[in-house]
Amino acid sequence: MLNRFFGVGSTPLAELGVTGASANDQLAASLTEINLLGLLSLAMPSSRSMFLSAGEGDAALTIGTWPLAFAFVVVLFAAALLIGAFYRSTVVQGVIEPAHDNTNGIFDIFVQAAPRYVRLLLIVIGVAMAGLAALTALITVADAVLPGVGSVIVMVTAGFILWLVILFYLSESAVFVSGYGAVASLRASAQIVRAFLWPSVGLFFLLRLIGFGMGIIWGLVGDASLVTVAAIGGNAYIATGLTLAAMVYYRDRMDSMRWNA
Repeated sequence: MLNRFFGVGSTPLAELGVTGASANDQLAASLTEINLLGLLSLAMPSSRSMFLSAGEGDAALTIGTWPLAFAFVVVLFAAALLIGAFYRSTVVQGVIEPAHDNTNGIFDIFVQAAPRYVRLLLIVIGVAMAGLAALTALITVADAVLPGVGSVIVMVTAGFILWLVILFYLSESAVFVSGYGAVASLRASAQIVRAFLWPSVGLFFLLRLIGFGMGIIWGLVGDASLVTVAAIGGNAYIATGLTLAAMVYYRDRMDSMRWNA
């Protein structure tokens, strides 16, 4: 898809040779297999990979310039966030208990929650990118001083990142169920996970395990049209159930903390 964009010819990376393939060549060759339209599912529970299969690669279009590719990424990324916000605004209708003075519908919740949801994801992405840059610099310096210590840093950092993901995985639910802002939703998620540590950890891994298993199952379906349609419906049903499970868990634990306060 991005062959001319990165100036990569038709020669596969494997044919470049270990010594002949620069880091830029390797990056460019790997990015030629990215499906930019897959960005639309970025904020949605999906089992679809953003990497192209062989058949999809044959039908791919080429994006030839940096500005055009950047524009595609920006537009599709923004669309993905809005789609994800609307999806969660729809799903949360089955979780929130409407008050007598609360007549908010799907569109009202979307208008209120979408900016907070976008800010939340931008904060997470920004922190992740800054952390990755700092980690890369740290590993480079550490390996230069003491070879081999970089791999230890990677393992320790991986564990720390996993803990951060668990600590804040309920922040999306906080935005849509409680109407919190980006920072307040991160704080609420951390409070719940710390107060109900093992149930929260158990739910996190259970949701990921089911989602991972469903991805494998749908991947075995193949390209039969009718079966594929059924698989899409099944994935949407189960993925929505998992999204609801996280929201219900957040709601119940938040109510429990209020009652016990």
